[in-house]
Amino acid sequence: MSTTARLWFLETSSRLSLAVGPDIEAAMLAEIGSDPAVVIDVVADEIEWRTTKPTTRTLAKTALARMPGDWIQMDTSGVVDIADIKQAQADVADGRVLSDEQQHWAESVIIALGRGRRSAKIGSLSRSDRRGW
Repeated sequence: MSTTARLWFLETSSRLSLAVGPDIEAAMLAEIGSDPAVVIDVVADEIEWRTTKPTTRTLAKTALARMPGDWIQMDTSGVVDIADIKQAQADVADGRVLSDEQQHWAESVIIALGRGRRSAKIGSLSRSDRRGW
C-alpha cells in the first residue's frame, strides 16, 4: 500500500453527487479519505449559479453547505491558459458540437491544470497554506 496521497479535483457533478444523500456522501468521502481535495473556482461558481435554478437549487445548496472545511479552494485565474482550456474542452467534446461555450468548462480547466503539471504545486503545500488559492 502506497503512502503517497492522491490529489482529487472535484468537478460539478461530483460535488452535486455528494449532496444526493448520506450513503453516497459517506462512500465518496471514504474514498477521498485524508487525501487533499481541490474545488476550483469554476466549479464553485457553477454550484453557486445552480442555486438559482429550480431543478438543481436544493442539491447545490446542500453541496455548498456540506463542503468539508479542509478542501482546497483554488483560484485558477492566471494559472492556466485559455487556449489550453479550449483544447481540453475540444478533447472532452470528442467531435460533438458543444451546446454552449461553457459546456465541459470546469472539467477542461482541471484537465488543462493536469496537463500543465501545475497541480504538483498544490500537492507540495501544507494544508494551512492552501486556503484562498
